[in-house]
Amino acid sequence: MRFQCQTLSNGVPATVATSPQWQNQPRQLIRWLEPLAREAGYTPLRRCREVSNRLNKQFSKGGQYIGHGYINGNPAICTTNKEGAKCRKEQLLWTLNGNIYGFENGSGGKESPSQLLDDLFALQDRNVSGRPLKQCGNKSTFVKIMAVLRGEEKVAREVCVSQ
Repeated sequence: MRFQCQTLSNGVPATVATSPQWQNQPRQLIRWLEPLAREAGYTPLRRCREVSNRLNKQFSKGGQYIGHGYINGNPAICTTNKEGAKCRKEQLLWTLNGNIYGFENGSGGKESPSQLLDDLFALQDRNVSGRPLKQCGNKSTFVKIMAVLRGEEKVAREVCVSQ
């Protein structure tokens, strides 16, 4: 499996995955539209290239899920090797704007990083499963990378994040 940044016919950069099992035909994972990339001052193309490189690195180390959490107090999108794992600095895909998505200390933003993942991967009732029945303070959405690329119906779960 290899991730790379390609420019689509409409000029939008996209992180795609290729694999011999798909005859190396690219499968889109993330389209980089201006509102998402502008948050930290990155162009969509720059964000596409950097995140594609980070996905290659993390996937080779066992990263199977894309989730969200906090790194150095800032909201972030990261990879993990299991559902419910906290984001760690070495797993960072990209940092979110804390004024929009809120900082770890509770200040800032009103938007949810979980909602960003919902929008990014078009998550809905048919492809999100396992919403926790118990209440917990640190709930996060985890998206299984391979499930998205294979077009499977159940690709995400919302679980309590371990400390």
